[in-house]
Amino acid sequence: MRGFRLSEWILYQTTPVSVYPDSVKHSNIMQEGSSSFQAHSAKITDPAQVMPAMHEIFTNHKVAKATHNVYAYIITSANTIVENSNDDGDFGAGKKLLRFLRESNICNKIVVITS
Repeated sequence: MRGFRLSEWILYQTTPVSVYPDSVKHSNIMQEGSSSFQAHSAKITDPAQVMPAMHEIFTNHKVAKATHNVYAYIITSANTIVENSNDDGDFGAGKKLLRFLRESNICNKIVVITS
């Protein structure tokens, strides 16, 4: 995802989410050369909501057909922090997305970037 600022893309292209499960938001598609990228996000407040949120995001046929689906999330509650990421074959992308979420203080949200 060279050539654009990931922080601007996620913060300005995905609308803040409201109440799960009807809170999945999809950004506009961003083109860079022959590659297309799209961000998807959902509010989650419990680790048990990760899989249902992923299922909801993957009901979009464009997401399901994507070559890579990189995701990361951070869930905070009381004194507990749960975080995870997945590269889906795009080496290091999940960790970069997780680092972005940390640095931007984005919590209780799962973000999936498809390409």
